[in-house]
Amino acid sequence: MDAYLDKARQNMDAAKHLLQQDSSLHIAAVHPAYYAVFQTVKYILDTQQIMDYATQDSKAGGSKSHKILIDEITKDVKKHHSNNCNNMCRHMSTVRLYRKKADYNNSPISENSINEFYSNIQDLFSDFDQIYNVKI
Repeated sequence: MDAYLDKARQNMDAAKHLLQQDSSLHIAAVHPAYYAVFQTVKYILDTQQIMDYATQDSKAGGSKSHKILIDEITKDVKKHHSNNCNNMCRHMSTVRLYRKKADYNNSPISENSINEFYSNIQDLFSDFDQIYNVKI
């Protein structure tokens, strides 16, 4: 098994565990859920021969690393799977927005917003399964 795919699954399990243990941990669960998506993106880029891990590491270091890799998968979806692009791009954008809110903003996140975040996470995993046959 690929290490990134394994990490993605573990991070999603951790997010679910946090949510099941204590509803007050819903913001803390955003981080591992987001990283489950990000690590899945890394796996897809490599296994679909879009960008191998070595190139990912060399091109996507620093503060814009997530944007670079997410832009790469978005370009692939637009080019090869255009009928799936609008939904997947919208889901990815929403997930990134909530991850930034949870990690960097000094404002509360409502339970409804968290529910929207997790709905988009599940939608993204469905997109990944449908487009790339990758299951989390």
